Amino acid sequence: MLSFLLLAAALLLPAPSIAGRLASATRQVQTSSVVILGAVFCGSLVFYSVGRISIAIAAAIIAWCVSWYAKDMVAARTQRRGREGLAAYLGVVTADLRAGATLTGALARGVDSLPATTPREVITALESTATLAARGAPPHMALTDAHDEASLPELTRLGHLLELSTYHGIAVASLLDQAQNRLDASRRHQQSTSASLQGPQATATVLACLPIAGIAMGGAMGANSLGFLFGGGLGGILLVVGVALACGGFAWSRVIIRKVAA
Repeated sequence: MLSFLLLAAALLLPAPSIAGRLASATRQVQTSSVVILGAVFCGSLVFYSVGRISIAIAAAIIAWCVSWYAKDMVAARTQRRGREGLAAYLGVVTADLRAGATLTGALARGVDSLPATTPREVITALESTATLAARGAPPHMALTDAHDEASLPELTRLGHLLELSTYHGIAVASLLDQAQNRLDASRRHQQSTSASLQGPQATATVLACLPIAGIAMGGAMGANSLGFLFGGGLGGILLVVGVALACGGFAWSRVIIRKVAA
């Protein structure tokens, strides 16, 4: 049975990335593969422990939901810290340019002023930008050619602004000042929206836990709910369907809330 479960997981895995794709896309494939294999491993472990395929499938679904939620939380936190670091970076670079510093010096000082919580990917991209400027190369190439817009689109927009300044002679200080104002306004709006969405997030969590409360109430009334669900047959089918619907509803509500917050 374990071989069949692993084979099914292999069929669900995305195809390996072809040469020339972005490294971030490869990391996403690897992360998805780890999540799926982790869920299958959890289900297989439960199956060999209790001997019920329905319980194993339900455990695998729960493990996938928990892993997906943890990954989503980490991605949201990384984006938030990236925007905070980029806002501080733009403030320092703009102030240096208005004080008469060169673009090379301003970009280097901006990198040095990045907060310690800034994601490594953002730091690397901005360091590459400063390095290209110091070598006399167009600094925007580090942001527009190799960066994944899905992770932090503000970096790609910064690259486009530097490109406009390089090829069209537009004052870079004014462009970066406008970018910082826009980023600050976006962050304030996102913080306000996230605060207003605390209620819906709590409601989604409560709704996802309602089946557990129902089972507990049934047990208090003398019904053997857990024995029916874990006993296989119709109970096993209802267990798998119920867990899948609860986890799917929680994940879908999380996606909706994230899109509204964005």
